[in-house]
Formats: sequence, structure tokens, C-alpha cells
Amino acid sequence: MWKETSILESPIVEYVRDNRGNRKGVLVSGVLDGTVVIGWSLCSKLDIFDKREGFFIAEGRAIENDRIAARYTITDDYKIPRLVEYQLIDFVARIKRYYKSAEISKFAKMFDI
Repeated sequence: MWKETSILESPIVEYVRDNRGNRKGVLVSGVLDGTVVIGWSLCSKLDIFDKREGFFIAEGRAIENDRIAARYTITDDYKIPRLVEYQLIDFVARIKRYYKSAEISKFAKMFDI
């Protein structure tokens, strides 16, 4: 399976859905070097959703997001689509419960309420 080839340890996957319940993207979290990282992917209106491709895009963003978070705050220029942003808040709460003892990345902390 494609999740087994992940760079992240113990990945959690959640699908981003539109208001009709159709899958449009992927949220992923996992442990990288002892830190819990999160990433996201979202299809454009012209794309056809592919969960494997969405996973690998989200995984790549998860690996890069901590470096990005050092330069931006949630109100700065780093834009996240609203559909993803709304689900990220609940997703971060979920990963905090799952990865109890691990350190949460700076990027994930931006969505911690």
C-alpha cells in the first residue's frame, strides 16, 4: 500500500471533502525526527482526485512546513485554502490526542486552538 512507503512514521490520513461530501484533498500527519508534522493537498477545479497523489503532495508539504512556519504566521502571506484551513483546526486537535508525548511542529501549533 502507498502509506507504507511514507517517509513519516505512523502517518494519519484524513480526506478534505467539499460540501457535497466529495473528496477534494488530503490532510496527513506523522512523526519526522521526533516531531509531529502536518501537511495538506487540495485539487484544483480541473483536477480529478487521486488519493495516492494527494497523500504524497501532503507528505511533501508536511516535511517542508516547519521550515516555512519559521518565516510566516497564520495571518501572513502563507495562504491555505479555506476548505483545508477549517479542517486543519479539527485535525490538529485529533493529532494531539493521537501523538500524546511527541512534540508538535510550529506549523501545527499555528492551528492549535
